[in-house]
Amino acid sequence: MPGKLPNIPYFKTLDRGPLRDFEHELLMQAIEIEDWFNACWSVVPPLLTSSVDLRVSKDQIVPIDTNVFPAGFNNLTSAMKKYAVDAIKNTMSELAPGVRSILILTENHTRNVFYSQSVQMLSSSFIEAGFVVSIASVEQFQAEAVSADCVVLNHDLSTGFPDALQHLKHPIYPSPYLGWWNRSKCKHFSVYFDVVSDFCHRFSLDTHAFFTPFIQVNAVDFMRQSGLEPLAQAVDTLIAKAIPFVTIKADKGTYGMSVMMVDSGDQVLAMNRRQRSHMATRKGGETVSSLLVQGGVETIEKIGLHHAEPVVYLIGSRVVGCFYRIHPEQSASQSLNSPGMYFR
Repeated sequence: MPGKLPNIPYFKTLDRGPLRDFEHELLMQAIEIEDWFNACWSVVPPLLTSSVDLRVSKDQIVPIDTNVFPAGFNNLTSAMKKYAVDAIKNTMSELAPGVRSILILTENHTRNVFYSQSVQMLSSSFIEAGFVVSIASVEQFQAEAVSADCVVLNHDLSTGFPDALQHLKHPIYPSPYLGWWNRSKCKHFSVYFDVVSDFCHRFSLDTHAFFTPFIQVNAVDFMRQSGLEPLAQAVDTLIAKAIPFVTIKADKGTYGMSVMMVDSGDQVLAMNRRQRSHMATRKGGETVSSLLVQGGVETIEKIGLHHAEPVVYLIGSRVVGCFYRIHPEQSASQSLNSPGMYFR
């Protein structure tokens, strides 16, 4: 492969056809692109853990969601774990040199077996990297009892920032003072657009290959059916740009909750009570009033007859693994992050 880099995992993909022009350019400029990323990370340090959901179409590879506290490390293979261990060593030496003992702070809903498996995978990776690890949920957390050198969060704190953490003197990663716990998807994609525009300008690429347009809509009340007209108008504005469908998401949503796909504003105005109830609240029962209206990307990838999308996992600035999210019942223009999905 032209420009192939050492110590980076390379994954087999389902799409084995001829390279598209922008893919060819990415491969030819891989070394220069990696240098560009390293320069960016020196200005804005990467998060300790993250994952990115991608949609791959005939002419695009677009990130449609970024997760700061991914639950899915259990879906990575044992072969990928060596990359995670190496990335932890390098990233922690940059973030917290000298730290050897950590506390992983988790979600409270520990009955979720897959989430627990993900935390265990993350914990064992830290242990193999040479760290002493303990695990506690937020509801179990007592600041005065922390014996670790630092706290690593695997909890999005979407229901608020606990008082116990506010008074903790230990370093917390990622730092809560960056404001991620009250984050906005719309703000995230605004920043992403600036970054991808700079990237494409530097490497003579078309931003369309890596970005899909969006509109933010506020003051929506699904249950009272107020604010739906501006939402419908935003949908029609994007559809008019030859976008096949539109995704509507809670601006501060997670877990695939409060998400729907439509192909016209009329569908928004015709929502039934069940659909409006689905969109009205997000994780923790929080009311949804601000929305990200995002151009949809039809996936071309499949496992057998089932539509799929890749999910990429990172520790620090380093890609450590990737798997496919697959759904046997959803179409190429529907959300695959919904009940019934499986991973490979």
